[in-house]
Amino acid sequence: MSKRVTTLAAAAVILILVVEWAFHGASGMALFVAVLFWAAICQGMVALAAAADLSGARWFLPLRGHMMSVYPLLFAFPALFLVFSANLSVYPWLEHPTRWLEPNFFVIRNTAMLLLTAVAAHLWIGADRRGGRSARVFCILYLLGFVVTQSLMAFDWDMSLEAPWINTLFGAYFFIEALYLGIAATALVALRRARREPARYRPVLVDAAKLIFGFALLWAGQIFAQYLTIWYGNIPEEVGYVYRRVAVQPYGAMAVFVLLAMFVLPFGILVARAAKTHPVPVIAAAGLVMAGYVVEKLVFILPAAPVHPVALALEFVILGAPVAGYLFARPDVPPS
Repeated sequence: MSKRVTTLAAAAVILILVVEWAFHGASGMALFVAVLFWAAICQGMVALAAAADLSGARWFLPLRGHMMSVYPLLFAFPALFLVFSANLSVYPWLEHPTRWLEPNFFVIRNTAMLLLTAVAAHLWIGADRRGGRSARVFCILYLLGFVVTQSLMAFDWDMSLEAPWINTLFGAYFFIEALYLGIAATALVALRRARREPARYRPVLVDAAKLIFGFALLWAGQIFAQYLTIWYGNIPEEVGYVYRRVAVQPYGAMAVFVLLAMFVLPFGILVARAAKTHPVPVIAAAGLVMAGYVVEKLVFILPAAPVHPVALALEFVILGAPVAGYLFARPDVPPS
């Protein structure tokens, strides 16, 4: 099964190339959004497993194999970023590059960090299977790579679309959201497995639901911290960024949906203890988080760059197929 899904992942990269070629550069930032979403899920799930390993948590052990099994897909993201880098013309700094925002350096550092993060995950899981003492070191290196990679996605991929706009909280915001998505995906996998073995997987589902509830509060805190800083500073460059995404339609309505999907509804759905043990509320909360993430990235991007809806839908499905294959088709056996 692993070889078939790996082949599917390689085919997905080729199909993405075909889609980008078919649209002749008119896809805009569609691949950007798709890669952000699926990279957040894959990196977030592996990071969640790494953090649980380091802390000695036992709640995730029944799903440990599933959470770690997506790591081969991390090697696809450097290639996908190189495909995306053909559309750098959407960035305003390209006409007046700086030392940091310079095309070659931009591509090299992001490709290198995506690759190094994948290598760290590979070395960690390989050492874990062998029972080597170096597993803990590689686990820490992966988490560091995860934080740096998600921060680069925030600062380079997204924030530089509105250069010289700066938000120092953006990096932390992105890797917290990646963990949030990883938890939501873990909850969905636990739900599917709980149907067959409820005694083993129901406790994992409850714990994942608790984490969704907790991360809804953490996400809201991040949003409030950024909004408060911008509102209190009242700097035109910062206020303009928020204004175009809150007061201008349809982005204002989309921003309201994001707030509902990422915080208000998951918090309200899972606030009752009984809701965390029932499949429907957990599915609803996890689905809302994922939908909210996508819409949020569209709110960030659309005022600055186009996104072709057909290309976005195609690339979402293409990249989602191997992720679903790894999560749902692999045997539930932890790496050992």
